[in-house]
Amino acid sequence: MFIIPTTTAVLIAFLALLAWSEIRNRLAKGRSTRKDLESPASPMIPATSDVKPPITDEGAHVLSSYGADKAVDKELERHKQLYSKLHNLEQYPEILPECRELLLSLLSSTLTDALKEPESGILTVEKFSRDALNTFLKEKDVDCTNSWEEYLARRKAGGAREMFGEKAEAEWWLKQAAPVKYVDGAWLGHINKVNTPFVYRHITKNAWQVMSEELGDGDLAKNHVHVYRDLMNDINAGLPAADSEDFIHPRHGLNEARCWKAALAQLTISLFPHEFLPEVLGFNMAYESLPLHLLKTVKELRELRLNPYYFELHISIDNADSGHAAMAMAAVADYIDLVDQTEGAEAAQAAWKRVQAGYILAEGLPTTPESPSLKVEPEQPFPRDDTEAALVEIFAAKSFVAHKIHCNSRLKIGRRSLVDWLEPQAFKDTQWQKDFLHDLGNCKPWVIKGDSQKSRLIRELSWEGKMFGSFTEKEVEIVKQWIDSLGSQPQAPRPDPKVYYDFTKQLSQ
Repeated sequence: MFIIPTTTAVLIAFLALLAWSEIRNRLAKGRSTRKDLESPASPMIPATSDVKPPITDEGAHVLSSYGADKAVDKELERHKQLYSKLHNLEQYPEILPECRELLLSLLSSTLTDALKEPESGILTVEKFSRDALNTFLKEKDVDCTNSWEEYLARRKAGGAREMFGEKAEAEWWLKQAAPVKYVDGAWLGHINKVNTPFVYRHITKNAWQVMSEELGDGDLAKNHVHVYRDLMNDINAGLPAADSEDFIHPRHGLNEARCWKAALAQLTISLFPHEFLPEVLGFNMAYESLPLHLLKTVKELRELRLNPYYFELHISIDNADSGHAAMAMAAVADYIDLVDQTEGAEAAQAAWKRVQAGYILAEGLPTTPESPSLKVEPEQPFPRDDTEAALVEIFAAKSFVAHKIHCNSRLKIGRRSLVDWLEPQAFKDTQWQKDFLHDLGNCKPWVIKGDSQKSRLIRELSWEGKMFGSFTEKEVEIVKQWIDSLGSQPQAPRPDPKVYYDFTKQLSQ
């Protein structure tokens, strides 16, 4: 009869023991909630030597590029969606205004770059004449063949391949180029239609012949896109047709942004053949000329025992004597002459500027991916903006005062102690400053990227913080701005369509 009370008592004692254990754990956690200000908050990576050599940029690139990749992915996804809809335009007619806006943006961005070097490229032909254009294009071909000879000499002397490394990388390169190769000739897709003004028909018909040959003149085996699909099958790329919804699926790994952008330039410029006829003709003239990378690609694919036929086809069919390059030049020259005859010299010069804009659009958007093994990352400017420059000045000034004060500090910021970082002579070095900001920016919880309010550094610099008063209010504000700026990489300024309109002397619409 004592079994039930005894069991109950044991159960109550057991529950009391569990409760006491939980209370003790919570009290222990409470005592350790606020760590000592000097305690290390990030992994301790010892300095490699007393000389304090500069930190390499490899780790910095990996960390800093993460946000940039996210930003690029967002634009890439938008481009992929638009690409897919353009392949099914009859179902998405509402995208035309967006396509026009993108086209103007691309025209303006490539013009902005070209105008920085007006002494090179087609901008050197300031005033149109057949002779001037012919001379320019011939000189361009000569430069290409001379560069080809220099390339062959480098290779003969033992130089490495310059398009891709090993076979696997070449196959990756070929697959990444598929979005733009699958729209080969698309820039001429609407140029010679039933509503094309009759006065332009002899010009647009010439351009349409180029388009017809891109499509194989009715022979599927000669269709350029079909040839590239065969190449994709040869390397087991596993890609569906470009007009299928599956083509833009992330599982295919087609993430070379510049290939998608070049493809969209070809697709969007074709949509407005009446409004942008001179631009289309200029684009066609640039695209049908012989590029050096085409010659290199054929040679290096042969070396790796991959089928180069698609690229060989373009070397032969695009020749400047009787091929697409010659036809493209004739279309431009005939168009400018027609404008001159019907509208006068001033209108002809304005038309030439628009041809140049189209030419620059094609020249300014690379159509091939960058092989990872050959890619050279551009050096990032430092300081990257005014806020970062001001922050460097603040820490440089503080280093003379704070260096000895913190000599007993146990705080590590990345791979060096605080006292080492603030050594005044070392802090004068630009690379040292860059490394310090990199490590500080990645030192949690002192810095929470994009959120200064949650960053311990700001709390300690504020009222009741252990470092309150060591920075002025203005200096604390600069530190806040810097931390908040780490949350998102600076975006390139959106191209202003005004650049295109100013260059071509047109009124914006």
